[in-house]
Amino acid sequence: MKTIGVLKEESRVALAPTGAASLIKKGYRVLIQNQAGVEAFFGDEDYEKVGASIELSDKKIMAESNILLRIQPFTPKQITSLKKDTTVIGFLNPFDEKTHNAYHKHCLRSYAFEKMPRISRFQSIDALSSQANIAGYQAVLEGARLLKKVFPMMTTSAGSIYPVRLMVIGIGVLGLQAIATAKRLGAVVYGYDIRPETKEQVESLGGVFIGNKDAYHEHLKKTGIVITAAQVLSKKAPIIIDTMEFSLLKKRSVIIDTAIQTGGNCIYSKIGEEIIYDGITIYAPASLPSMLSHDASHLISQNFCHFIQFLEKNDPDLEQCIV
Repeated sequence: MKTIGVLKEESRVALAPTGAASLIKKGYRVLIQNQAGVEAFFGDEDYEKVGASIELSDKKIMAESNILLRIQPFTPKQITSLKKDTTVIGFLNPFDEKTHNAYHKHCLRSYAFEKMPRISRFQSIDALSSQANIAGYQAVLEGARLLKKVFPMMTTSAGSIYPVRLMVIGIGVLGLQAIATAKRLGAVVYGYDIRPETKEQVESLGGVFIGNKDAYHEHLKKTGIVITAAQVLSKKAPIIIDTMEFSLLKKRSVIIDTAIQTGGNCIYSKIGEEIIYDGITIYAPASLPSMLSHDASHLISQNFCHFIQFLEKNDPDLEQCIV
């Protein structure tokens, strides 16, 4: 019987109780570290009810597990403490040379979500997309919190409130979810991307597409919230709000930089910090999905369970995920 181990990492947990139950039914033994799911509202008793074992010691879990599920990447030092021949699945920071070398040197079989082939039958194991959906939603809520304004137009006996203008830069999964969320809240929404093929996606969600830099600069002058989501896989995030673009923004406007894990899109962003620079609030959350830990954990748990199914079948395309 193979053992799957889950360590306590952050507010998210790699395996929800429903995921643990499905794997146990398939014949796996599941070890969950004590309190690993508590911040996602999954108590130890929830895991025990479905047959998982709760362990206090992370060392015991690492020693007994054939498969480890991981949300946050192991550091090179942590990798050396893992049992040789362990299979590691999750977010592994595979493009970092030191991390890559540590996995190889320690003879670990490691599968990184970051290297997932973008093919239709792998949609169920696309953890990047599942977590980006959560992040796009939360990015809008963080923007609303910091702007301190009502999103939709309101006409009252005391006068009218005009709708917030929100711009999303970078039209991927996160950006599209941000557009959809902001539109549902009543904002006037714009989407900027240099790729013309994203125009239809933006407009299908009720946003206004901006496809050239001159128009982008003009709209920046009128925008209340800017959500940046421009990233290039395996590379540093591009700076899309430099000193010149920053100078175009209105005072009291808000920037939510969702690309900070790969360097950030705004020149003034600092990871995990809310700062006010020249009258403009800049927030670069360290992990937006972690702010919605219950749903984020549920989705990534499903990703892990489906990944293990593909692993059982020895799917050849999974070789592309190996670090």
